[in-house]
Amino acid sequence: MLILLHKNKLFRTTFWIFLLIANTLLSGLMQAQWVNDPAINNQIAEDVKNPKDIVTSENPDGGVFVVWQDKIDGSRSEIYYQHIDLNGKVSFRADGKRVSNRVFAKEKPVVSNAVNHSTVIIWKEYNRDRKGELYAQRVDKSGFLIWGESGKKAIETNGEIIEYSVATDPDGTSYLLYIEKIPAGKYSFRLRLQKMTAIGENEFPLSGEAIDSSSNQMSIPTVLATIKQEAYMLWAEYAERKNKIFVKKLLRDNSLDWDEKALELSGNKTRVLSYKAILLNSELVYAVWQTQEKEKNIFHQIFSERGGLLWDANGKQMTKMKGNNYNPQTILASDSTIITSWINENQSDRNIFVQKFWLKGKERWETGGVSYMRLNGDQFGQNLVADNQGGVIIAWFDSRQPKKKPDLYAQRINKRGELVWPRDGIPIAVNENSEKSYLSICRDQNDGVIAVFKEKRGRGAGLYSQRIFSNSIYVSEILDFSARVEGDSVKLSWKVGGKADVRFYRIEQLEWDEEGDEEWITLRTIETDVFINTGKYEYKIKPEESGTVYYRVVRVDRRGIEQVSDIARVNYIAGDTEDIFLYQNVPNPFSATTTISFYLPTKRNVRIEIYNSRVEEIKKIELTDTKVGRNNYIFQSDDLPSGVYFYRFVAGNFVDVKKMVIAK
Repeated sequence: MLILLHKNKLFRTTFWIFLLIANTLLSGLMQAQWVNDPAINNQIAEDVKNPKDIVTSENPDGGVFVVWQDKIDGSRSEIYYQHIDLNGKVSFRADGKRVSNRVFAKEKPVVSNAVNHSTVIIWKEYNRDRKGELYAQRVDKSGFLIWGESGKKAIETNGEIIEYSVATDPDGTSYLLYIEKIPAGKYSFRLRLQKMTAIGENEFPLSGEAIDSSSNQMSIPTVLATIKQEAYMLWAEYAERKNKIFVKKLLRDNSLDWDEKALELSGNKTRVLSYKAILLNSELVYAVWQTQEKEKNIFHQIFSERGGLLWDANGKQMTKMKGNNYNPQTILASDSTIITSWINENQSDRNIFVQKFWLKGKERWETGGVSYMRLNGDQFGQNLVADNQGGVIIAWFDSRQPKKKPDLYAQRINKRGELVWPRDGIPIAVNENSEKSYLSICRDQNDGVIAVFKEKRGRGAGLYSQRIFSNSIYVSEILDFSARVEGDSVKLSWKVGGKADVRFYRIEQLEWDEEGDEEWITLRTIETDVFINTGKYEYKIKPEESGTVYYRVVRVDRRGIEQVSDIARVNYIAGDTEDIFLYQNVPNPFSATTTISFYLPTKRNVRIEIYNSRVEEIKKIELTDTKVGRNNYIFQSDDLPSGVYFYRFVAGNFVDVKKMVIAK
């Protein structure tokens, strides 16, 4: 076996209270649970009755948050959520979990982008007076309700809440934009905003902060949160006998930019039926909209942080194809280009088209757009996600046979506009003649996709999911990948399933630069003939420094398509180290007890301080009976309530902080 020396860079910061180490980065590998049959799929929630308003949020650490509305007991509606990991396993109870224990009816959930292993859910709730209120909950992937068992009230109004949108910035602040209708008064439609901190505190009164108001009908509120702790707020408004798109910008100090004026985004020539908007970076926003004239058509536009339009005043027409063009969907590709798809309906035939654009609006692929779903029957209801190579993965509903209900398919297209998967697409769900709806897809972080959908099979409806790996298969061909410390080395081992069409394996290690940004570094590329063809592989690495080390294996086939293993983690201590080291507590989250471990090169007194989520010290533990090497301390939660806590470890001048979660 080969021994490889490699330096492990440790990322530390003296500002301990801001140190949130990625302790939930896939602490271990579980057996693959995905079903290798798109006619069966994975059921992700048991005992559902008739789930609706199903929304998802991609977990950047791997997996998907799924949120839905249902009436389990046949009386009031409730909001439930579930998390499924990269192996297809649910992360907590099989029937999902309620977002709140309040006894009032809840409906119409929306979900934010996930930040720090958690996502924010907003829903409308009706009290005894049937007045609409908006509530919020922050949930993590372990099933923990971060903002308490009841959630947080975000908005209270005597009017009618029409629509709402939510987004979260990288610091954890959530922006809730909503439209309310007041029965009396000159300005009956009002656009208002609420900001909520990472711990669930409202920055504005329960009535929200006024953004705009109008006697004209307002609709489709959309909020985009930036890394600068600013937000763009878009909405549609019926003005001058046309439905138009407007936008305002909120600054970090909660004031409005652009002299508090709204930017008219869609111009005067078209009537907007619907739109989508995405951040391109901290300075540019892209919007695409569908118009309703004699025929439906699509326009798009980019505006800057200074409130200027980059393209024509009325936007650019995306395509001049004959027939109706509608349902635009858009993403930012990993190479900083824009990929947008739409449906063209001409002579009773529906096909999905896709186009890639440079930021100046020039088409990257064929003029007018290209269709890779020009198949028999109708294709519609598409969803998009970006891969990591400048391409796109598309999923859609597909009616290929007459008198048969639509199935679900997917296709991957590379950055040059070429098909990666078979021409007819890869089946996602093809259970015979079942009714499928609420399709959404999320990236699996490894150039594949996880699809979530509702399906009625027989008499019952259920929530299902299916993963398609980057090389278009349904189950991983890298099995049981693990890392284990043996002596002064780390032993990596894995098994191989499926066809042996492997060109080489690439072993990678996660490192951090000085700014804390993550990067996967290649340690070794190994041709397959290095191993005896037993299907079981082992490899040893000797890190030079102590610390928590993350590894993964990348399988590259003869077509150049990559499949990435899940992540394995080890806590490595070099034999001659003079460093002090603090481990992540295990288990985490925990209920009654957890083990906090640390390494000492010399015997000395240490102190462990426990803080709550408000950074208030609630307990101090002095440890005097320590030893050279690894030490273990059993922490008991006692009467502490469920919540997020921090433990600060002090040994002389050495200070480190880690996060732990109590879930009772």
